[in-house]
Amino acid sequence: MLTWDDPINKVHGLGPKRCEFLRSQGFETVGDLLLRAPLRFIDRRGARQLSELMQPQAGEITAIGSIESLGEKGFGRKKRLLVYISDGTGYVTGVWFKGYRYLIDKFQPGAMVAFHGKLSFFDGPQMVHPQVTFIEDGVNLEANAGLVPVYPSGSEWQRMGLNRRSWTRLIKAILDQWDGNGPYPPEEIRIREKLVGLPQAVRGLHIPQSPEEYDRAIEALKFTELFHHQLLMTALRRRRRQGEGILLPKGGDIFRRFIDGLPFRLSEGQERVLDE
Repeated sequence: MLTWDDPINKVHGLGPKRCEFLRSQGFETVGDLLLRAPLRFIDRRGARQLSELMQPQAGEITAIGSIESLGEKGFGRKKRLLVYISDGTGYVTGVWFKGYRYLIDKFQPGAMVAFHGKLSFFDGPQMVHPQVTFIEDGVNLEANAGLVPVYPSGSEWQRMGLNRRSWTRLIKAILDQWDGNGPYPPEEIRIREKLVGLPQAVRGLHIPQSPEEYDRAIEALKFTELFHHQLLMTALRRRRRQGEGILLPKGGDIFRRFIDGLPFRLSEGQERVLDE
């Protein structure tokens, strides 16, 4: 079993090089790893076969498919990027009118992506400036019927083999081995504040079955952070009150140097207070 305070080198799958990299990123313990929240989620509950998206849909939806083709169209201010995705049953076009230069190299034919946004129709179903999630090979979306976590994954992380897919597997393995204990408000306070338990909060942070479960997890973890901050401030205030101040005898060398070093002259009232 893993405990909250265990060093990260106790986690199976984290060798010396990965541990060294993670420590450079501020991760020292199992608890640090468990508190690295997903960047966002792919909502599989709202994903449908693309053939079903031939009529207007209420609200925002998620469309998942592989990139069939892409290209720029139009001239001048009307120039835009079109990315066509398909799941074999239908297609949706992602449309970008500006700020898409950084995306062109990322869109590769055959790559799996998820578009999330509001569906509209112009020569077929399309999403204008959708939120894009690139789905890495090996991610089984069908096995995740709820919210699929998407973790931050920069180039340094990928060079260490810690891409989004491997990090998801790592977190799930830690959750299975973790003993469920860690820094958390006392049970009396938890019940009074109607907070979920720590195991439920951490699981809800990474693998919630609904947005409501995720919100409850975030609420509990935020309360915990503020609770421990208040405990620290209380301890510091108590220590300050119990400690004795430093008395500088009037007329002593240190006292005189302090007074002479002030950037102003003491008023009569201030001199009188010192005499008292």
